[in-house]
Amino acid sequence: MTVQEFKHWRWLMRFKQREAAEALGVTKNAVARWEMGDQPIRRVVALACAAIRANLDEQDALRPDLDPRAHQ
Repeated sequence: MTVQEFKHWRWLMRFKQREAAEALGVTKNAVARWEMGDQPIRRVVALACAAIRANLDEQDALRPDLDPRAHQ
């Protein structure tokens, strides 16, 4: 995920930096460092952003009816 993609995600979600940090379980400073390009945005953060945008949470990961392997 690029800086621009992260900023776009935050804009789509209408999150302030603090709200994005809370949703991702990180500090506001981490979000600021990502947006300044001081630290790379790791794949796990990109995946968390996608899950948040899809309105998924930890409990959804445990639901068998959402397992893509069950629908093959």
